[in-house]
Amino acid sequence: MATIDNLITANPSAITTCDSCNGSQSNGYLGNYLYLPLWFTAVATLIIMTNLVILILIITRKKLRTLSNIILLSNCSCGIIIAMLLIAIIIVTNFSQEPIQTIILGCGFDSPTQTTVVCIFNIHMSLLAGERCFSITYPFKYQRLATNKNLTLVLFLAWMMPIGTIYTVVILYSQIKFGNCTGWMVMDSIHIYITYFIPVVIFFLPMISTFTAYNIIIWKIYAMQRKVCHDADMTDILTRSTTRSNSMLKNKKAILQMILLLSIYLSCLTPFLLIHLELIPTWVPNYAMASYITYIVATIYFMIHPLLVAYFTAPIKQEIKKLFRRYCRCPRFLNQYNYRRRTLIRSTSTMRASKNYYINRIETSEKKTTIQYRL
Repeated sequence: MATIDNLITANPSAITTCDSCNGSQSNGYLGNYLYLPLWFTAVATLIIMTNLVILILIITRKKLRTLSNIILLSNCSCGIIIAMLLIAIIIVTNFSQEPIQTIILGCGFDSPTQTTVVCIFNIHMSLLAGERCFSITYPFKYQRLATNKNLTLVLFLAWMMPIGTIYTVVILYSQIKFGNCTGWMVMDSIHIYITYFIPVVIFFLPMISTFTAYNIIIWKIYAMQRKVCHDADMTDILTRSTTRSNSMLKNKKAILQMILLLSIYLSCLTPFLLIHLELIPTWVPNYAMASYITYIVATIYFMIHPLLVAYFTAPIKQEIKKLFRRYCRCPRFLNQYNYRRRTLIRSTSTMRASKNYYINRIETSEKKTTIQYRL
């Protein structure tokens, strides 16, 4: 997930150890050797906590053990691995010396490993969007094909394909040509493969799959509503146009989900991709700091994504609300919230009842007037 030449600045593994950090050194040294590791460690800890909560929730709740949530569980596992990988890089770069540091990073924690794990994460994002689209578009085929065996095969391929096509290829090629696993750092072909080709594919894969899946879902819902309207013999043009606008309003949930997912994804990962591909290094006055900041922002997305999926999944959202109400230490606020909600529901039902009462009273009076007129 980071460029390769000399363990470039976009990679936290470029943060080397500080042998003599004292008060005479500048703030830049303190930022590199103290603040940046703390920032990366804090972000990695938040990623682990967020993904671990969703993972434990799916495992411990029997009704959440559905096929779609199992994909999310695997996705959360990948997010935890990314955070642990980030912590491992910080530990190695700050507590090890050369040449052991280069060997550990080059063989286990640097660009091939990071790119592989991020590719696995993005494939899971595409699987979540595709699974939701397939379950809505073809519900009967989904029930027939969505078995534990097929899901296991899909998840196995989602993990093994990036490992086989990225990490294994790079390490084996380096081992064959140089006799070690760190020779890929000086190979131009591997540099182009990992720096320019794979990151672009990884970046556009979930974006294209999410956009396509949600457009198919919206089109399917709209087609079903149009069929219902056609069966009802709605021949008035004005009524049809009104029905189309109403159907689009009914699809606003799917539209908002698509817009929210894509906007957060693009805002978090696009700046890092531009820095990573070295498209705007001359436009940024402080290129090193910009690369660090964009790396942190891109890493934060691995914490945001499971929260978004949990928010858009009703059973998980309900379970989180139950846990919040059970373990929250602010019962007074919750009691006030529940009281206001009950009052609002009662007032709404009262208004509806009074409205129905007056409508029935007017209809009764009209009937009496009609009967008297006839007599």
